Amino acid sequence: MVELHESSLHPTGVVHLSADFIWETCEDTGGTSRAASDVTVTITPSASGEEILLGRPIPKGERSTVDASFDLPADLQTGPAILALRTHSGDTIDVELPIDITTAPAT
Repeated sequence: MVELHESSLHPTGVVHLSADFIWETCEDTGGTSRAASDVTVTITPSASGEEILLGRPIPKGERSTVDASFDLPADLQTGPAILALRTHSGDTIDVELPIDITTAPAT
């Protein structure tokens, strides 16, 4: 499960998320689990449907935890979007979280 922490969900903002047990089964060690080796965090605005890579976090610690913040692009479209954490090696994990991107506050 992905947990969204205090974030600024607007263009040029920051999204902070965490998730535990982001691992894969290691066949060369008899099927034991280890931290996933290929993890991506993406955002897909509903308006464009175009997936934007925010980063490739590395799970750490005993619980293979991802706990990271990612900068949102300046040209990010506002409105509904999907924030996703996926693994691309071993046992795949594909978690999506619906969010709303708002207009950046006036400066």
